[in-house]
Amino acid sequence: MENVSGTGVKAFLQASHTFPVGIWLSIFADDKDAVSSDTVNINDTAMGVNGDMVFWGTPNVVPVKFGVIDGSEDDKNLSLLLENNRVAKNKASVKDIITLTIMYPDGRKKLCVNGVIKDGTVLSSVTSNARRPSREYTFHFENVI
Repeated sequence: MENVSGTGVKAFLQASHTFPVGIWLSIFADDKDAVSSDTVNINDTAMGVNGDMVFWGTPNVVPVKFGVIDGSEDDKNLSLLLENNRVAKNKASVKDIITLTIMYPDGRKKLCVNGVIKDGTVLSSVTSNARRPSREYTFHFENVI
């Protein structure tokens, strides 16, 4: 029997300028996925005029998304990272290069390298039932080891 519990998942994030020593992430959301990743297209295919299929490898980024509790220490840190890397009029990005280690409760570890913060929730929202929902931050990585 397999235990698929995710309780105890945590991540260690290093950002070259904003968090060079690194920060721990573990204050995850109850209303969004704590850690998630979209599918990654690794091959493309086509058919020749006589019906012969060909395929070729397609490099793509590896997406990783975190859902954290609004206002938590993790949210404050990720919000700072997002703001430091956001460009705007009269505002430059620090251009952090991000390394991420995700540690699962069953002992597995995934090291994500050469990443950037892609997007995140800039402002806190308030729902119709007066709740501040959790915030999401998305990263893209060049490779996973």
